[in-house]
Amino acid sequence: MSGKAFSKVKMNFLSSRDKQLSRMGVRVPREEMSFSNYLSKCFSNKLPGSGTENCEVDLPLKSWLPREPPSDFNSRYDNITAQLGEINPWSRLMAWREHIFEAGWNDIMAILESITGNDREEREDLIERLYTGRLHRRLVVGPSGSGEELRPNPMGETLVDSLLHGSRRWLIVPYSELLRVSESAKEALEPTSAFMFFEEKLVELREEFGLRDYYECQQQPGDVIVVPKGFWSVSLATKDSISVREPYVDPFDKGRLVSLINSLVFK
Repeated sequence: MSGKAFSKVKMNFLSSRDKQLSRMGVRVPREEMSFSNYLSKCFSNKLPGSGTENCEVDLPLKSWLPREPPSDFNSRYDNITAQLGEINPWSRLMAWREHIFEAGWNDIMAILESITGNDREEREDLIERLYTGRLHRRLVVGPSGSGEELRPNPMGETLVDSLLHGSRRWLIVPYSELLRVSESAKEALEPTSAFMFFEEKLVELREEFGLRDYYECQQQPGDVIVVPKGFWSVSLATKDSISVREPYVDPFDKGRLVSLINSLVFK
């Protein structure tokens, strides 16, 4: 991305105090700022947790990358792998992302073929923009110490996160396990930043309320984290991090895909 294009990228940003109010159910206005101003605001020399814990943001990936890869896209990364003599994380990421994209897009096109009427072209355009923009791939950026609260997958689907740079600590837990401890651990499960969750809440949930059935891991560049449908997750940037994050509809769950499109586009 050129410097001129870079300066045009805008995002909605909430301050730490506003995010706390938002978690309490208070509606607060979002501040629109340029990505360069965001970098100045959130990537300065601050200790994690003191000013960066609410700095994770996400943007449509198409704001940053060309829609179609160059003709030498695959061979470029194959050559890098050969030169290094080892598996290159970029090659793994590209394979995962293209598989996910193609599988989901083929399902959507199959549904579109059954649509009739004068507004079919308009509906196709809406779905395409939604799928390649807000709904499908997001570029998730955050400084060390940042991360959102424990929450379910977007749209209730499988979540896939491919880390490009940095490192993240993940906790993934089935909803049934949260439900089991929720009655006695209501305060410990109140929305909070990822930093505070790992610093205080996880120990409390584990030692005082018996949280047992969960998965924890450290994600490095090239690692792909898959959060299955029906699970909740929280991730903390342990280094300044960038990843591609996208929901994935099971290609065998056509009924769910139809319902998802109807709720987002046709209603």
